[in-house]
Amino acid sequence: MYRKMLSCALAVSTVIGMSSFTALGAEAAENEVPLTVSLSEYPLEQLVGNTDTLSVFVENVSDREVSLDGYDVKVVVTEGADQIALAEPEHKDMVLQPADEWSSDDSAVYYVEYTPDADCTAAVIKVKAQLCDEEGNLLAESDEQSIYPYTISDGVLTFNDTAKDKKYEIKIETVGHVTYTGPIYGGDGDATEVWVNGKRTGFYIHTGHPSSFGFELEDGYGLGDVELIPSDAGTIQQYSGSTNFGVDLHAPATLRVTGSTQSTLSDGNGFSISVPGSAEMESWFSGMTLVSKEYADQADIDELVSVMDKHGRAKAYELTTTILGDVEYPELKDITVTMPIPEGWDGSRIKVLYKDEYSIGALPGTVSEDGKSISFDGYNFVPGESNVYYLLEESIPTEVKDWEETAAKFIANIRYITWTSDAGFPDLTFEGTPSAEVAGMIAYQMSAGMFDTYSEYYNHTKNQAEVPYDVFYAEAEKYFVNVPDLKLITASEMIYYDKDLDAIVLPFSGMGDAPNVTEIVKTEDLGYDQYAIRFKLSYKTAVEEPDMNDPDQYMECTLVVKDGGQGEWQYVSFLEGYPEVEPIVPEEPEDPTPEEPENPGTEEPGTGEPENPGTEEPGTEEPENPGTEEPGTEEPGTEEPGTDNPGTDKPAEEVLNVEEAVSAVEKAAEGTSVAVSMGSTTVVPEEVLSAAQGKDVNVVLQMDGYTWTINGKSVSASSLKDIDLAVKTDVNAIPADVVKRLANGNATKQFTLAHDGAFGFTAELKIYMGTGYSGKYGNLFWYDNDKKINFIDASKIGADGYVSFTMDHASDYVVVVNKQELSEINVPLDLRPTKTGSTDKTGSTPKTGDSANVFVYVIVMGAAAATALMVLRRKSRA
Repeated sequence: MYRKMLSCALAVSTVIGMSSFTALGAEAAENEVPLTVSLSEYPLEQLVGNTDTLSVFVENVSDREVSLDGYDVKVVVTEGADQIALAEPEHKDMVLQPADEWSSDDSAVYYVEYTPDADCTAAVIKVKAQLCDEEGNLLAESDEQSIYPYTISDGVLTFNDTAKDKKYEIKIETVGHVTYTGPIYGGDGDATEVWVNGKRTGFYIHTGHPSSFGFELEDGYGLGDVELIPSDAGTIQQYSGSTNFGVDLHAPATLRVTGSTQSTLSDGNGFSISVPGSAEMESWFSGMTLVSKEYADQADIDELVSVMDKHGRAKAYELTTTILGDVEYPELKDITVTMPIPEGWDGSRIKVLYKDEYSIGALPGTVSEDGKSISFDGYNFVPGESNVYYLLEESIPTEVKDWEETAAKFIANIRYITWTSDAGFPDLTFEGTPSAEVAGMIAYQMSAGMFDTYSEYYNHTKNQAEVPYDVFYAEAEKYFVNVPDLKLITASEMIYYDKDLDAIVLPFSGMGDAPNVTEIVKTEDLGYDQYAIRFKLSYKTAVEEPDMNDPDQYMECTLVVKDGGQGEWQYVSFLEGYPEVEPIVPEEPEDPTPEEPENPGTEEPGTGEPENPGTEEPGTEEPENPGTEEPGTEEPGTEEPGTDNPGTDKPAEEVLNVEEAVSAVEKAAEGTSVAVSMGSTTVVPEEVLSAAQGKDVNVVLQMDGYTWTINGKSVSASSLKDIDLAVKTDVNAIPADVVKRLANGNATKQFTLAHDGAFGFTAELKIYMGTGYSGKYGNLFWYDNDKKINFIDASKIGADGYVSFTMDHASDYVVVVNKQELSEINVPLDLRPTKTGSTDKTGSTPKTGDSANVFVYVIVMGAAAATALMVLRRKSRA
């Protein structure tokens, strides 16, 4: 008879998998005792020092009613009596009905609390249940039931009986839109669920006996990652048709289940297909298998490379699915396919391609943050069939310098214009700035499919892509030195600007023709990473087999290209004939020494017009001491510059000690700044840093042509020292060939810091680049000890010619000026760091500051504070 009993004890240990309670005891002699007494046939497991409950079953086996009022139940310990405490069972006076297989009215349950001693060492404790009459005479008793005491430490359940295997704790963690519904009882789980004071405190699994756990998803969500932490602690198996998982452990672990907007079918090797999440799709996917393998037709792969990029490299993979049972596949919509990127490949240059009987197509992909996988639209994925996808790592045009390919690609892209207009190739030539049609068509064709029918810009109703103007314009900037107004595009059959949408519209149609023939004559290196490609361009298409030795069948062309700094050629000019061509000479960084403001950032806004740097003939007049005089306080020429200190009551020659400077910092209000005019010194006293440490106060160190700003909150060093923050711009610590490759023809400025290693704080360096670069970006790169280039920061150059960077250590740096922000992608592959590490120079010893006299001016600047001026000198120290 199956009866599931509920326990209400203070502390309970329950063995999972228990399916029935069976009477083990001796039955009363026929016609003498109408009752039997029994205990569970399963042994119990109990945490030492905690209370559990024994269930004693008394059953009427006669054909008449029996009152329990004349009977008592007791539990006796037959082994280990000195290591357990037992409570007395309660007395019952209920009447049991005649024996009935389908009724529970013929039986009763007595609950008896027991507690193994906290220091129990017994391997096993054995008990029996007894039925007695009112005089205490034994009428019937059960077979023995075993209780196995155990202890728990660090997630491991260990029995006193060393012959029994240990069990390991499984914790459950859910993340986002998924709910844990609890363990699934029954089967061969053999797990132990530990309760203390009425609360479940742990769940422990026996190795080799997987236990099951159930989860429920919110509507519209699927399963994300399902993982064991640590991953080597055991195994997980999802049960078909459900969101239930079997777990087997050989060490303590956490089962983490994450909800996702996607339902995903993975092969375990990095390949997966995903669809919008739902419980229905999880059910389908639990019965499906994704199989991946490398595509074996190498000749097919080689052919694709020869067509798409003969200098690139490719791999292809075949994906298919299987399903349990003889059933049809569900309809899969909005499929995303994810594939691993081969080790050593550059994710930023990978294209996903597919082939059908008519063409080769590109599928825009998104590379994962760690660069190890790429995901793309799997609109053409068919379940149950072979699906072949090609990964092509494109070559870097500016490195391979394939002039035939460069010219042919340019012509192949602009020839679309000749199909939809009366224009011939001579009408498409340009010098400096192309026509809107040429720039637009190149941007569209070179966009690697990012504007095609499966892109986010595709309008299904109108069968056209509608690309926001600024997005399309940014794409055109990759390929042209000068980009025209793309709103003037009028090739309506292929591309045009829609004013109402403020978008470039790309209608899709079935146009096509064979390419024209290009034949390289010669290529000239113009310098500054610019080249003039001289070539012949046939008037006829390739299928018409033009005679390239007949001048009447081709035009002479010159395509001028420039290394754009991102691996692609930028088009400078497309000229008819072979004219003389001059390169674009990049502007050199201006010399900051004569032109820069002498003390940038020291003047209060609105208190005076700054002098125009560089307008005065050098040597004609000694510059005034910057920052010492408030504009408007003196008539020009009435006082010798530098002999007094206007705005204060103290003359300039009066020297105050360092303690007063520190006091100025200490008294500065939160959110204000203390400006320090360093004069000719570059060593920052330790006392000033200590005074600022932990405060939201900016210490602004104004040096010769540059400024450091340190916020006290960022000062983290436990042992501060004097620090030399000199910036040296007259050295070229980074090899010239490295800088040239990184700059790609753009202006650069190198600088090195006198200090070596970490600062112990974060500082902002404001350095002069030149007003000629205002509005462009200064991109900061660090040259490390491994001779690798690390991207650090990018910031726009201000109208005053200054740019600011944030850094926390000293090293060798180069600033690359560019019209756009750069990143690590712009670093040549062989110059990129192979691993992430500390940005500090290793093996270097920080240099302490000079203890010689330091002369500084300190200005405490608050929102409404009057300007106070002091001249400081360090006291001599022994």
